Amino acid sequence: MHDKIKYQAGLDSAFSQVLNNVNDILIENQDISISLRINYTHESLDKKIIADINSIIDPSLRNRIKITPRKVWQIKADKSFSPVLVEILDEFEQSGYTVQRWNPSTTFYSCYTNKEYYNAINYNGNVVKCTACDDLYSKDPLGLLLPNGRIK
Repeated sequence: MHDKIKYQAGLDSAFSQVLNNVNDILIENQDISISLRINYTHESLDKKIIADINSIIDPSLRNRIKITPRKVWQIKADKSFSPVLVEILDEFEQSGYTVQRWNPSTTFYSCYTNKEYYNAINYNGNVVKCTACDDLYSKDPLGLLLPNGRIK
């Protein structure tokens, strides 16, 4: 499902590439953790995602990954998401990940991109501020991830 939505020319699977990069980052730097955002709709919210992610992420690294579900903002919120999402988060937790449980009706969070030190790093090392904007595949990105892990 991911590769149908986020297709990248020259890659067999952007999904696999991203998760392999997550493994590599966590292996290279023991001091960091990663928030793995999962955007979902009614069509894409499926328990299969757990096995798909587990097949790539090393079990010894999972405790440094926080699964962060986000309903695609263009989709209307309704209660039908809740039971499946709870089951998925429970299973991710049982697999060793940290999970973010969030109830939009009782909790307010500003957009994560408003945080001063937030940066989105694309599979190719391009650094952008917001993945919902048109700059995700810009030929002139705001920044670039350097081989030493710093951002230029």
